[in-house]
Amino acid sequence: PKMGKAYDNVPERFFEFIRKQKIFFVGTANLDPDGHVNVSPKGHDSFVLINKNKCAYIDLTGSGSETAAHLMQKGNGRITIMFCAFEGPPNILRLFGKGTVHLRQNAPKSLLSHFPKDMLNDPGFRSIMSIDIHRVSSSCGYAVPLYEYKEDRQVLRNYFKKRDQKFMDEYRVKKNSYSIDGCPSIGLHQETLEGKKIEAYGANGYVFGRAEGSKPVEVKSGVQATLTKGAQNLLKNGVVDSYVSPSSSPSGAHSMFIMAILAIIPLILYNGLA
Repeated sequence: PKMGKAYDNVPERFFEFIRKQKIFFVGTANLDPDGHVNVSPKGHDSFVLINKNKCAYIDLTGSGSETAAHLMQKGNGRITIMFCAFEGPPNILRLFGKGTVHLRQNAPKSLLSHFPKDMLNDPGFRSIMSIDIHRVSSSCGYAVPLYEYKEDRQVLRNYFKKRDQKFMDEYRVKKNSYSIDGCPSIGLHQETLEGKKIEAYGANGYVFGRAEGSKPVEVKSGVQATLTKGAQNLLKNGVVDSYVSPSSSPSGAHSMFIMAILAIIPLILYNGLA
């Protein structure tokens, strides 16, 4: 098998490979030893390589906000982007770096200018993640199965298409205020609810946020996951871990151990889907 190679920045020969990818994976981790590692798949025309040592992607609203919580955690900011060829010659490319969260309402114009207008105008657009790349690695990808791209799913974008900002802000406060470990996230910084007290509460195995006067989520019956240690600590003692506000520059330890987590994704795909 072809040996992996490492670089201090993204070689130009990979620019076109990155541009053609329809999906990429994002890996981050909580600093707490009892915290969780998160891996998220991303799609749509949301990723841009700004230069050899900087990239960014548009973060659309979803039911969780683990990546933002990890990047906002003081002393953290570690992030890995992985591209994996499912068509054409096999290849896996990882971009290791430090990430910064830029909220929709205060992202700099210089950063916004890199993205298509339809993505910036999407009601689900909640933030931009910018990444300073300090290491790049390539590997063979020989065990990754071949797939043919059909089309982007429009379910998420269609769901939020008819929603106004008030609805979106309330949704993000509810679903995006805390990670599964109880780490503060971007839901705590929503325009129409700025200044309101956000109460944390547990339900259905997750930590939700509730602004003054809003209704809590419905508690579902049946077996639910136990709240994590971090979530239980949050609900008992309040926010105890410091974090950096969105658009601040995080600093902290090296992100190399995340490579091991992302390295197994192709094998999982192969074993689970082949």
